[in-house]
Amino acid sequence: MKIYYAHSIQIYGSAREVNEFAYLYDFYSEAKVINPEHLDYSGMKKYLKIVSKCDEIVASELDGYIGKGVFCEIARAMSEGIPVKVLRKKGKEYTLEPVTGIQVINEHDWKIKYAKLILNN
Repeated sequence: MKIYYAHSIQIYGSAREVNEFAYLYDFYSEAKVINPEHLDYSGMKKYLKIVSKCDEIVASELDGYIGKGVFCEIARAMSEGIPVKVLRKKGKEYTLEPVTGIQVINEHDWKIKYAKLILNN
């Protein structure tokens, strides 16, 4: 099983990224968790090909939003029927919640507030 950790480059190399990845690594202990920060970047096409080969996508929001790169990764996964979950921290605990859709909020803010995730809550 392959899990793709979709998250903003704004948190690459941060303590938050380390903690989220460690949680995913433990939670999906029998799976390979792919962190795009650990890949050689050669454009979104490469990441989207990797997404297409995964069994599940786990997205991390930044201030309740996702940037365009994460949006594209999730859109690809959803178009191919790959389940998408969002990783959220509530207090000291992480939760994984199913994502049912994505909505563009600000097409001019590619980095942080490009879109929001839709959940069945």
